[in-house]
Formats: sequence, structure tokens, C-alpha cells
Amino acid sequence: MNLLIMEKSEALAKEFYKIAIKSNLFHHICYCDLDEDLSLKIQNENPQFIILPIEYTKNDTYQVLRTLTSHYKECIFLITGNMTDYPRILEALKGGAGNFILRPFTQISIYTALRNALYLLNFQSIKNDEESKTLEQNDRTELVRIRAEKLLFSLINTKNDPLHIYRDLCSFCPEYAYYEQCRVGIIAAEHLPLDTMQDNKGISSSALTRLMNDLMGSVPAGFAISGLKSSGEISLFFFRDLPNIELQCHRLCQEVYRVTGISLHIGLGPAMNFPNDVQESANIARMYSKSYNLLGESPSTITSCDPRYSTLPYDFSALEQDLYAALLMGNVSSIRRCAHNFCDTLLEYGYLCIRQMERIRLIYHGMRTSWIESFRVLYAEISRGLYSPAFVFHPPYDSNGTFSRELLEIGLIEDLTQVSRFILHLSSPSRLDKNYLQSVKEYIHHNYTQDLTQKQIAKQFNVTPNYLSAAFKKKFGTTMLNYIHELRLRQAKKMLENPDISIIDISHAVGFADAKYFSRIFRQRENLSPREYRKKILHERNAPLDSL
Repeated sequence: MNLLIMEKSEALAKEFYKIAIKSNLFHHICYCDLDEDLSLKIQNENPQFIILPIEYTKNDTYQVLRTLTSHYKECIFLITGNMTDYPRILEALKGGAGNFILRPFTQISIYTALRNALYLLNFQSIKNDEESKTLEQNDRTELVRIRAEKLLFSLINTKNDPLHIYRDLCSFCPEYAYYEQCRVGIIAAEHLPLDTMQDNKGISSSALTRLMNDLMGSVPAGFAISGLKSSGEISLFFFRDLPNIELQCHRLCQEVYRVTGISLHIGLGPAMNFPNDVQESANIARMYSKSYNLLGESPSTITSCDPRYSTLPYDFSALEQDLYAALLMGNVSSIRRCAHNFCDTLLEYGYLCIRQMERIRLIYHGMRTSWIESFRVLYAEISRGLYSPAFVFHPPYDSNGTFSRELLEIGLIEDLTQVSRFILHLSSPSRLDKNYLQSVKEYIHHNYTQDLTQKQIAKQFNVTPNYLSAAFKKKFGTTMLNYIHELRLRQAKKMLENPDISIIDISHAVGFADAKYFSRIFRQRENLSPREYRKKILHERNAPLDSL
């Protein structure tokens, strides 16, 4: 067997060569760069396997592979690229590529791809040779398994009628026509550190799935299917011995941990009719897979959801106030303290699942976007041409795929520090001295709908209430309380234009705990009660044109 390696750099080609030569699969291995004539190189070297970088195909990946595979039918093309190139890699597979290998290269990912390609090459040569009537049973079984994997994965992910996929599955693997029930297991990818696995563990997601399939040899009619690159999960299918599958899954996770050190948690759906209800079993398994407790000793197999995991038991508005104050101060120690308290609050109740972790990241991302955009509006001229800081609050999972409080806090501190520098840079032309009065004003503007007091604001900025009050009035010509009332009443007047919102709801929405106090302040400022103001506005809006 001959192998031709084409890569975008000689360093990558040498890296691939070192791993490929250890496989002892090839008599001859050669290299060419992107500038050489591939056709001439194939003609001179006569390779059966060709490593082709996705960069070679440029902007017409599908057509390039379609042309190459139709012209060189005796060759198997393996595509290499980064995770960001995956949409183009899919086009290459559709065009006829035999397989793909993600960079950075690892020994097990290259071995797996080359072994599968070798099976495919043997199968094609036997198919084209009319004199050969037999195929090694192991090779045939492997080809059936690969094809079945693709069809089963499509079966649980299609949005259309799955019967045409089922017909293809049965025509290729007749035994599936006899299965009446199936249980689907899902491993969520959120806790699988793929980068860490590739860099340190030397194992890729496809190799992990291959390992699981090898371990599942004792499980009757069971498959593990890697869908991490397209769907963010690994899918498992079980067709026989269904009552004992929970125990099998538990043993599977223990063995994977023993071999790789990676902690897996399988959400296992109920046994349901195959193929009609297999999608429902998969959906239930997905829900279970995101419902294990990250903080405790999680079970390997999850078959139910804890109702506590459906909501977040804490108030994010209070957490946001502390974080925002730390941002405006720009003090690293304050940011560290607030990040530490933030993590303490998240973990106070002793449970946290993947679904909640996703919501926390989404809420936090929304908060930081609001902070940044509010300053962009205030300092439009300064911020013109400036991009937002990169998001560095990464998923807090260690190299074993387990939750890490330390990583959560470190990522939060790094992100808050970066956002704080960005915001302070925007506001620096109009910032005052060390009292940060402009930051105090922005803090009030961002939190006036909350239960703000002068004492609370002074505490956030580490000054006495009297000092802050005097400095604020000297700078802005009004007291903090008047400024808060001004912001609240301005928002209240907008809401009063909607007759469907009650006065009490408006008072609470803009930050007044007492509706009577809200009405008294409103009357002092507008010489009208909120109800009278609404009546006046609605009357003016509905008055005929000739009466105006």
C-alpha cells in the first residue's frame, strides 16, 4: 500500500508522516505540497490513499472531490482540516471523500481513519473484481457497522418522515427488520473537553466512540455513534436485553474512565417501539443527559430528571449589581471578591446540572452585553471602531470532563477584568478623580429599577454615604435621590401610556416598593397623579385633529 500526503505546510506533513509510518500499513509514503501537480504525483507514485487538506479544494469543495473520486476510482481520499472547516469537510464527504481527520493530529485519530479507509478500499476492490466472491467476515461486519451508524444517527435526527431511512437500514442490514423495540442513550458533549482530549489525552471524539464500541462487544446489538461534531452528543442504541441495559451502561462508563480517565454520564431513554418512537426515546435521553448533578457524585446512567434542575434558585439581579459595581471600580481585588461570591451563590444549594449551567452562561452573556452596549451608547464617538472584548467565560470542566469550581471562578475573573478594562477605557475621558462619580451615576442608571439606597450605593464604591452624597450633588447639581426619582418617573411616564398596565405594577417595575409613595412623588414632580396623567395622555392621543 502506498500513501501520498499533501498538506498545507511541511511541518504538518511531517507530523502526519511520523504517525502513519508507525502503523506498518504502507510500503511507501511520499509528500507533496499544495503547489505541486497532484495528478502528476498520483501518476508517478501510484498511491492507494491520499491525504488531502481542505485548503486544496478552495471554494468548490464538493465539485473538486467529485472530480477526483470519479477520475481516480482506485484511490481513497482522506480530508484534513480544523474544526472550523467542518461545513466544508461535510461537502467533501458528500463529494466522495472516504473519511476525514481533524487537526491537531493524534495517533489514535489517524489510526482510526486509516483503518476505516483500508476496510473501504478492500470492499471496493472485492466489489469490482467479479472473480472474488468472498469477503473477510470481520471486514464485512465493520462496513455494515459504519453504514448502520450513519443511518441510525439520521433516524433520530431527521425532521422528516424517518421511514425512508428505516427502509435503507433494513435493506443494508436485514436484521433490523426484526427489532421491535429500542432504547437510546445520549451523552451530552458539554462536559466532554474535546480540545483537552486531543492535546493531552491523545484521544479524539471519534476514537472515544470507537473505544466505546469495542467495549460494547458484550452488549447485544448495541452501537455507539459519534455525533459530537454536528449535534454535540454521542448516541447509543440498544436493541436486545433491554431491561439490563442500565447495568451495561454503568459498566461501560466505568471502563471508559479506567482506560481514558474521562467521566461519562449517559442519559438513557425508555424502551420504545422501533422505528416509530425511537426519536422520542432519544429526546427523553437528551433531557436526562443534561440533568445530572455536576457538584456531587453523579451516576453513570440517568433515567429520570430532578425537578429542582428545571429552575435557578437564586436572584440574578442581586448578583448583577455586585458584578457591575466591581466593573465600574476597575479594582482587581473587588472583581475577584465579586466573582468568588458569584460562584458561592451558584453552588450554595449543592446542585447544578448542565441545563442550569447553559442558562447561567446565557444570562451572564446577556448581562455583559448590556453593560458594554450601554457604555457604547454613552460614549458613541469614543467607541466608534472598537470591538467588544472576547468572551472568555469558558465551560468550567477539567480534563476529565468533570465540573471545576476553580475553572468557573478563573474564567469569570478573566472575563470581568477584560470587560472592566474595556468599559473604563471608554469612559476615561469623562471620568473624574478617584471618587468615580461618573461610574456611580452609570451604576444608578443601570440599577434604578432595583431597591437602591444611598447607603447601599456608597457601600458598593467603598465611600461613606455623606461624602458620596455631597460629591454627587457638587458634580451633577442634584442629589442622588432626585436623580433616581427622575430616572424612575421618566420610565413610569412611558409605561403610563399603556392603559393595560396597572398603576401598582408600574410603581413596582420602576423601583418603587410602595405605590402610594410613587403617587406622591409623581404628583410633586408633575402636579398630577399617575392616574390623572394617564387620562390626560390618552385623551390627547385620541382627540380629533380639529380640536388640537
